Amino acid sequence: MIANQKCRPFDPDLLEYCETPQHLAIYTEYERSITVNQTARQLGIDASAVSQTIRLIQKRAAGDHYEPEGMATESLEPDEKVSAKNSEKVDKKLKHKVPTYVITWAQNDTPVDRDFLASIKNYCKHRNALLIVIPGRYRNPTSVGEGLSSLHQEYWADEVAPYLMNHRKVLNPNIVIMGDIKTQPTAAIPLSGLEGITGGMSGVFGHPKVQLKTVATPQHAYPKLLTTTGSITKSNYSDTKAGKKGGFHHIIGATVIEIDGDNFHMRQIAADDDGSFIDLDYLYTPAGKGKAPRAAGLTLGDLHTEFIDEECEKITFIDRNSIIKTLKPEKVVMHDWYDGYSGSHHHYGKVFINYAKHHSGRNNVQEEILRTFDRTKTWLCDDTEFIVVGSNHNEHLLTWLERGEPKLDPENALFYHAMMAKVLSGVVMGETAAKIPNPLEILAREHLELDGMRFLRRKDSLMIAGVENSFHGDKGVNGARGSINSFRDIGVKSNTGHGHSPAIEGGHYRAGTNSRLDLEYAEGLSSWFHTDIVTYANGKRTLLHKIDGSWRAKR
Repeated sequence: MIANQKCRPFDPDLLEYCETPQHLAIYTEYERSITVNQTARQLGIDASAVSQTIRLIQKRAAGDHYEPEGMATESLEPDEKVSAKNSEKVDKKLKHKVPTYVITWAQNDTPVDRDFLASIKNYCKHRNALLIVIPGRYRNPTSVGEGLSSLHQEYWADEVAPYLMNHRKVLNPNIVIMGDIKTQPTAAIPLSGLEGITGGMSGVFGHPKVQLKTVATPQHAYPKLLTTTGSITKSNYSDTKAGKKGGFHHIIGATVIEIDGDNFHMRQIAADDDGSFIDLDYLYTPAGKGKAPRAAGLTLGDLHTEFIDEECEKITFIDRNSIIKTLKPEKVVMHDWYDGYSGSHHHYGKVFINYAKHHSGRNNVQEEILRTFDRTKTWLCDDTEFIVVGSNHNEHLLTWLERGEPKLDPENALFYHAMMAKVLSGVVMGETAAKIPNPLEILAREHLELDGMRFLRRKDSLMIAGVENSFHGDKGVNGARGSINSFRDIGVKSNTGHGHSPAIEGGHYRAGTNSRLDLEYAEGLSSWFHTDIVTYANGKRTLLHKIDGSWRAKR
């Protein structure tokens, strides 16, 4: 029992200090079992071995100057009067027509990126926005000035001192600034364990690594968005493994929040090397504001055209100030363009669903494809390339051909045999696998003007401003199912779809969906959100969330 008392509770940030598979196994089981004795029983080893391993991991972390949440040795807070004054400024800003906030993070005893700060000040001037800086702390023994005096830990650069706010501030019933929470800057997963702390509201947390996740809610409500901000101070970490990882993920950036009644719009801004940044269609620099180059790419949330949300369709493609007409992307990337509901293999043996489909006209495969084509024709632009990514729903047509039983499906029998003839005539044997034509592409070539449209195979690459856009997201490493983490770890920046729940993890951005949120297989709690990804001309990215028929605050 003494061992239990000497070991602190499980801390997910300490997983990176497990240097052997045995240590990782013990510490992972410690998370599930909670106590040392229970961990030992589960693993069939002596409790002393468990406690020694845990203390060794904690000792390694302590040597890296890691401080568990709530156990900091010093109270490092900005001037309370300044923080309170900035809290009052937030309240005053809420009375404006379109309250806009730029929220970022600053590390103590660390120089500011002055070019980025100058660009933000120009942004705030032109957008009538308020800058909020959440103070953070880090003890870096290799930093200049560290060790001379503990007072060096207690100041933030003069340039950001007037903007510091360590209060928790509610902006409207749906979003809150969590300025009172300090997370270790080297934390690999800064939002870990914070899913419930904001209640039913979305939350903005100060941290130099940019992460975003959605938290599921009942279907009648939008899911919560939790995000970190990026930093306005330069990278300043110890020369340890954790410090080097923290420096690698350090982003000079901020989060923009626009308040629109009870709704809000959230975007990421990331600085270029010269401190400039793009927000939508404008470029902000230390010298001022200018028109931004057209966006390099727009990665749409999964379309499922047969069930596309009509409000999403309007504000993305059709309205005068739609996303595409405003940002003028060079490339538009489409995931799950075709839904395939009419011939879905998920409906095999589903008597009641098939009965409903037959009597409602939703069972005709050819007609669903033609409806998809007709709708797509209204989206195409002369100077924009539309690219269809290899996706699981796009492949439903091929699956229908492979598994279909035309003898039992007279409504689709003629179309089935015609398509089989077209596909079979193009099937050849390659060196290691059969090469099968894409039946959806075959039909698109017959019915669509394809000068501005391209179909990607699963093995193709699509680099847009240094970001890989060819992965749908359903297939992960070595044939495993795809996940947000599997793409986070590949070392290449990537944009994907498939999950319907937007996210940012490391260099991986995941789009949401443009479909209706009440699809047949969406039951129970949902984290689905109408979200696209914009890749700017400079290679920086942001998520665009569509809420109640709007993708940004009206200006």
